Amino acid sequence: MHLKLQADLAEEQKNYFESHANLNILAHTKGDIFENKGNDLAYIVYDKEKHQIEILLFDQKNKRFKTLYRDVQVSNLLHQSDCYYANGTVDYSIGAELIYQEDYIRSSQSNYLIDENAFSINNISTNHIFDLKRGCLSRDFPTNAMANTLCIPTSSVYANYQCLKYNKTKAVFEIYFSQEFAD
Repeated sequence: MHLKLQADLAEEQKNYFESHANLNILAHTKGDIFENKGNDLAYIVYDKEKHQIEILLFDQKNKRFKTLYRDVQVSNLLHQSDCYYANGTVDYSIGAELIYQEDYIRSSQSNYLIDENAFSINNISTNHIFDLKRGCLSRDFPTNAMANTLCIPTSSVYANYQCLKYNKTKAVFEIYFSQEFAD
């Protein structure tokens, strides 16, 4: 799967992953993540040396890779709204799901992270996949600020997502929406 996903990348991105052979790409998406009017990239990767899932972000404007949680901090706004869907880190949630569904994923040769473009950059206020009324939405997050949201699926069976938005003022990603229920 890594080789297939890597083949679709621009040359500079391919070179990065060739020089970081410990990283296997599980999914990628692009959009204006850092709101610099750029075509930023996001990757879900498996680090074979550390034996863990990581979320890499490529800031197109600054030409830099950043790892979520290590290089860019994440703030969970859902705790302020009495929402407890988003416990733990997003990368840990992905890893736990991959372990839990390993037999199914291997037998079906399905990767829930890329099926139907599940890992994406969206405007969740207009995307039918997200149910803002039934999901958990931060109380203080304005509807008109939901464009360019990085949405990460956390289940291979259900329409479960964690959605983060980059706050340029604070230089932090904020988890402001979570959805955990059946389709």
